[in-house]
Amino acid sequence: MSNINKAGCFWAEVQTPLLSGAGEGHGVADISLQRDSILGIPKVDGSVWRGAVSEEYSAMPRGTVSFSDLRLLLYPVKSSEGLYTLITCPGCVDRFIREMIWYGHLDQSYENFLRVSGGYVSDGEIKMWEPHHKFIILEDMPYKVSPLATGDLGNPFRNTSLEDKYIEKIGIVSDEDFIHFVWKETERIHRIDVEKNYLFTEEYLPEKSILYGVVNEFTDLCDPTSSSIFSDVLSKKIFGLYMGKNTTLGKGSVCFKRIGA
Repeated sequence: MSNINKAGCFWAEVQTPLLSGAGEGHGVADISLQRDSILGIPKVDGSVWRGAVSEEYSAMPRGTVSFSDLRLLLYPVKSSEGLYTLITCPGCVDRFIREMIWYGHLDQSYENFLRVSGGYVSDGEIKMWEPHHKFIILEDMPYKVSPLATGDLGNPFRNTSLEDKYIEKIGIVSDEDFIHFVWKETERIHRIDVEKNYLFTEEYLPEKSILYGVVNEFTDLCDPTSSSIFSDVLSKKIFGLYMGKNTTLGKGSVCFKRIGA
């Protein structure tokens, strides 16, 4: 059995609204907004991400590189606290921490982060590291603000190279409230197909959404004379891609930043 010889973890910040869906390996989405099949949390399928990289960097070795889905971690919601707040939830934070521990970006001690920091929240509550008020409004819903304490661990987002300008906007709401926002507050555009004469809806992941994903390369399967995707593309600290549908209209611009770089 082959071993994974190289792995890269990446932040992905949506720069312009993203219409992602089930791709066919060439960077084009054929449905609106793809979601997790259980909770309905938006994501970008690994084939869409892979297709966008393949289209931009044709030298990528095929059959030796595995792209995970891009998982949504931080979702922008209109807020009384500095225009918008990047919300997340205990379920998403826990999954992110476990994956970052697995790939060596966080210490094993972060396994108990939510318990130590008081990151479990109830409906109608939001927890923040640097709260300025006792209550904030998210969209039109009031939330009680409670402080988070990282203790000796430190902030896991800062330790995985997320920029401070985003960290100061992060708030943890309950899993149920998070799912409510990612279902109800996505951008929807109703359009008409003139040729087929029917109405359809396009749903977009908003700009400022932050996702993360992992690329694994099985280098022992590569032709030694071939170039490596990590040396050609993913070794870059920052790079940008267009992905999904309507990229010719400026949609789907995503900035990738290497975690730990």
